[in-house]
Amino acid sequence: MNGLPSIIFAIVTNVTLTDATSSSFSSPYPGEVSLRSQISTGDLNWLQGDTLANFAQITLSSGSFSAYNLKDSVDVTVDGCYS
Repeated sequence: MNGLPSIIFAIVTNVTLTDATSSSFSSPYPGEVSLRSQISTGDLNWLQGDTLANFAQITLSSGSFSAYNLKDSVDVTVDGCYS
């Protein structure tokens, strides 16, 4: 997610995952892909076909964050951002 003012350092939001093609985990992290290799745990864990939501506090880098997904694909919705 990009486009938030760079003065915002974190957001509190709801993250919803749905339509997972396999069991996996996801974890939001600050900025772009540079931290991807350091992720080993998930904030959301699911089984294939699950739909689930989680309240999250996400640290930003230059007004953006990315969401890591271990494998295959899943639809992610982030809504209700508060800084």
